[in-house]
Amino acid sequence: MLLKNNQLPVERMIKQALILVFMSAIVQSAGEPPEVATTATDISHYQKNVNWCQVIEGGLEIVIHKATQGLRYVDETYIQRKEAARAAGLKYWGAYHFADGTDGTAQAQHFLKIAGDADFLAIDLETNPSKSQTTVTTEEAEKLAQAIRCATGKYPVIYGSPNFLDNYLTESKILAQCPLWVANWRSYPPSLPKMWNHWVLWQYTDGNRGPEPHVVPGIGACDRDKN
Repeated sequence: MLLKNNQLPVERMIKQALILVFMSAIVQSAGEPPEVATTATDISHYQKNVNWCQVIEGGLEIVIHKATQGLRYVDETYIQRKEAARAAGLKYWGAYHFADGTDGTAQAQHFLKIAGDADFLAIDLETNPSKSQTTVTTEEAEKLAQAIRCATGKYPVIYGSPNFLDNYLTESKILAQCPLWVANWRSYPPSLPKMWNHWVLWQYTDGNRGPEPHVVPGIGACDRDKN
């Protein structure tokens, strides 16, 4: 997916998407995130029967949807939902790729092809639960991030928990340049993985654990995020 010349850098785009609050480039590492910034969610085909009119009416402005995984998998709901969400008036649509241990450059090509004209891109770095697939390595994550940067001019957002990013990956100057989307289902701000000095987005609940709100109108209980 080649970004248009007039598109904004990733962090600035996402910052505007939450009315100059969400995912801002301002350092966030200690204070409590502003409550106003609870207007984002990340979902996939696991969330059934999405009502986009209710989503918009409920005040949600940003959806980050799974697009791809590994070299071949495509979330079958991604394209239709992107079109439906935009038709309903969603302000910003993000796409994420679940990375595995296969070739990072090839994964990026697969992701970019499906993500299309998403407003911003993210890569999900975590332990792979599939017995038939391997967990992403630092080397392949670097290749994935670099390939996205070469194609778009911008590094992708990286999603992960402090535990995974610190204990499963080795230190990387490439990955450290990617904006951090940190997962921590606690009522207090998350700790920082060692490669980053701030985070731009905090996944504070999986729809069950973590502080409320857990529910998005029109979707139900799901992952929710704030800055």
